[in-house]
Formats: sequence, C-alpha cells, structure tokens
Amino acid sequence: ARNPVSAYSMRVALDPNLPGTEGGRLDSFRVLELLLGSTESETVSMSLRRMRRLLAPAIQENPIFMHVTADPHDLSAVEATLEQMAAVGFEMAIFSFGSGFELESSDPTFISTVTNFTATAAAHGIEVGAYDLIALTRAHPGNNDSWQSLNPDSGARDGNACFASRWVDYLRAA
Repeated sequence: ARNPVSAYSMRVALDPNLPGTEGGRLDSFRVLELLLGSTESETVSMSLRRMRRLLAPAIQENPIFMHVTADPHDLSAVEATLEQMAAVGFEMAIFSFGSGFELESSDPTFISTVTNFTATAAAHGIEVGAYDLIALTRAHPGNNDSWQSLNPDSGARDGNACFASRWVDYLRAA
C-alpha cells in the first residue's frame, strides 16, 4: 500500500530501538514548501515574512542594544548607564571589548558586582551580555605564543588563535 501522505515510500529493515524508527517507520527530515500565487516581489516578500513569523518567530527579533564602555567595576557608572538606557528604550547592554569587563574572572568580588548590576538591569527590563576578543588579545607575538595556530606550509606561528591549544584549558579553568 502506498503512503497516503507522500507519493514516495521506502522500505528498509529498521531497528525499533533506534530513535525515529518506532513502529518500523523511519521519520526523516521534513520539507515545508511555500506555494506562491504571484511572482510580484512585494507579495512574495510578505508571504516569506508570514511564514517566518509562523515557523520561527525568534528570527524576527532584533533587540535594541548598546555597547557599554562604562567600567564594570564602577557600579554607580554602570547603574547610571542602565538608567539612561531604560529611559530611551534599550533592551540589551553589551559590555564592549575594552570596557574592563573581565569575562573570564573568577574573583568573587567582581562576580558579586556583576550580579548586582545584572539585577539592576533586569529590574529595568534590560538583558546584559559581554564578549571577549580572545583571538585579538591572546594570539599576538609574545603573548601566549603557544596559543597561536601554525602555518601548515612554513610551520611558523601565524598570529591567529588556535582553538585546539592550551587556550581551551585556560578558559575551562577560568
């Protein structure tokens, strides 16, 4: 008998203990097609937007964020920045590279400070994040040379961070 859902069917011996093969049927990937009744660009665009809103609403989000350069150790400066952000409608604070935010810190005092201003931000409806330019700060000559990748042709260090080096161990320990 043919599969009532599809004109194509496939029969193979399936292990019923494998996920996705319950009942002797293989559940594979699915394709969702958007059928268009027009080739007019605005209609096509509106149809695509509607499909995206329906299937993956999160991809439509674009939070309004600010790169914060206030010193994260100065709680009053951070709180003043967060107050200003809330007043004008920002949704996310990102501690920018060079702000002094120590993403890899395990210092209890700094963690307490971060906890405090994160709570202040949350009270204003603001998410807090940060980033670290590890390749920029760690992979230059004279600074943890063992973390640099090697040029496969010359064997010389090339100034890029090597993600298979002791750098990963350092981050795990931080």
